[in-house]
Amino acid sequence: MSLPPQYLAMGRDIVDTVEPQSLDDARRFGPEVARQHALQALDAALAGIPLAQLKTLACEQGCSFCCHRQVAVGAAEVFGLLEHLRVTLDAAAFADFSARCIATADFVGQMPPGQRALRSVACPVLVAGGCAGYAARPFRCSAYNSLDVEPCRRFFAAPREHAPGPPAAPDRFVGA
Repeated sequence: MSLPPQYLAMGRDIVDTVEPQSLDDARRFGPEVARQHALQALDAALAGIPLAQLKTLACEQGCSFCCHRQVAVGAAEVFGLLEHLRVTLDAAAFADFSARCIATADFVGQMPPGQRALRSVACPVLVAGGCAGYAARPFRCSAYNSLDVEPCRRFFAAPREHAPGPPAAPDRFVGA
């Protein structure tokens, strides 16, 4: 998907604002603090977008179609998510999460190459239609937002290799 120039310019402006502080935070305080500060800065930057430019999201609590997509995450995001879950979940819930991680890894690990993209496999952090680690979710997860639930439903029902799925990321914030 190609983004309109105004989306790209907005994205560059936000990155230019957040990146220097994030690098400094990572050096001084470690990757988890840097990740948290970057999310706060991104939220603040997005909150500054005039309301007239905002589009209405189709996403709502309990919708979890995107939580069945393949997501690439960095180590800092994984460690931050794990730390968040260790702090917020009780021992039994964390044990259940660990068991889901092992079961998911075993299931996906048995798939032939290229097949993961063709399957809707639930994220191990998904519990009863909600993300148990929502506050510490990876950046890619926070970019999965849709303006229309129907493309999400269709993609969930029949994922396709190399298909981008429903429009996400900057499309959620700014009107054309």
